[in-house]
Amino acid sequence: MPGPSPFLPRLLRIVAVALVAAAGAVHADTLIPPGKYEETALAAVRSAKRSVHLFLYLFNLPAGRASGPGRLAEALIDARRRGVEVDVLLDAGDSPFDPLDRNRAAVEALARGGVAVAYVDGKILHAKAVVVDRKTVILGSSNWTSAAFESNVEADVVMTSTAAAEGLLARMAAVPRRAPPGTTAERRVAVPADFLSPSAVGAMVRRKDEGGLDLYLHFLRVGLSTQAFTEVDVPRAVTALGYKDQGPVANRRRLHKIFRRLDQYGLVEAKETYGRDPAVRARPARSTATVALSDHYFVWGWDRRLPLAGKVFALLSQHYAERSPAGPRWSQSQATLAERHGLTEWFLSRGVVTLRRENLVDVDYDDQPTATDRQRRPSVYTPGAFYDPAAMDRVMGELETRHGADALRRARALARMLYEDNDPRVVEKLIALENRHGRAVMAEAARLLGQKKPDNPKRQYAYFAGVARGLAGGAGADGNAP
Repeated sequence: MPGPSPFLPRLLRIVAVALVAAAGAVHADTLIPPGKYEETALAAVRSAKRSVHLFLYLFNLPAGRASGPGRLAEALIDARRRGVEVDVLLDAGDSPFDPLDRNRAAVEALARGGVAVAYVDGKILHAKAVVVDRKTVILGSSNWTSAAFESNVEADVVMTSTAAAEGLLARMAAVPRRAPPGTTAERRVAVPADFLSPSAVGAMVRRKDEGGLDLYLHFLRVGLSTQAFTEVDVPRAVTALGYKDQGPVANRRRLHKIFRRLDQYGLVEAKETYGRDPAVRARPARSTATVALSDHYFVWGWDRRLPLAGKVFALLSQHYAERSPAGPRWSQSQATLAERHGLTEWFLSRGVVTLRRENLVDVDYDDQPTATDRQRRPSVYTPGAFYDPAAMDRVMGELETRHGADALRRARALARMLYEDNDPRVVEKLIALENRHGRAVMAEAARLLGQKKPDNPKRQYAYFAGVARGLAGGAGADGNAP
């Protein structure tokens, strides 16, 4: 079998340079030496100041060992953490020629790190290209695989050309995209885990500084560098805080007060000049660990819908779910959480109740202490996904159409006692239960349930239904209060 043509690298270099020359002057171009692609790509990604765009047919992360693709994935995540826009487009891997989703591990790793990842929709993406800061282009035959970096005969060039970069980005922007299976279409915002310290989130809560929390998360979402100051889009920041636009002067005055507090928490440094929009940069975190906050938190308005306690517990729940050996299920006592994060158990309880009512967390409570077992183990939490409240309203509207407004109102009142206000499955079950046993039985079952403590594990639909059946004369749960 003949070996690879010695003219291939030279040919690729000539074609690439000719392509760029047709689009605009090439300021620098270099054929990447054998075995140096990973080093070249790492240097480019680590030097990024504003953006990294990656287009690949195959991004293969080997499990259980360090690898070149793994180091590049970490570099992309680190770039996103320091405020660089990172956008990754991969082949879907579902063509007749490649039915395996071999990019899946990379997709999941990048998504956990807050990187926006998409698959090409309906086409095969055979490109292998990196564009950094819209001017540096790495283009050639190398996929991001260990074989490409270590053993294959590849041919790649690195060049500096704004025209070539913009042309490539424009071409790829026209390619249809979709979310990878099993992931949401939105990106995730990387929140530094250090933010959950007593000196940051604990101090915010003590000052009831919901505006500080909202503005900080907004900055992380739009991209906040730890190096260069970024000019604040003032109207957009004001909107993120839920304020009305009152003009440049009034808007900047409002933001100024929050900037001072964010600086005191050690989170954000602001540069303010009279008559001009402010600029901000993030203060470096002590740790590189982050919490992946779903962008649906912002898209579907949970940043405006949840109270401060709900927002904070949502972040804590995601933090512990990501680190739990049984993830997403996790367990910590509220006393431990309060001490660790500078909060109070009362505040944490409010957060739990808020998220339960919104169907954003499931809680498994241990049984109440007894004479023979006085110890109560910590609750087990499972975070739920942020959903579209408008879609939930439509579902509830359909229930109202089918069962009537009065029946829906009574069922939702009972669901509230179970902390299932916004779970349409539970609401519809309660409507069916009332149709079966009657309103009098339901009212008495509700009275008995109301005598139980809010964190009693019997405050759930199954127990309530058993009580109702027992009151109606069938086999059911014991309706006596503790």
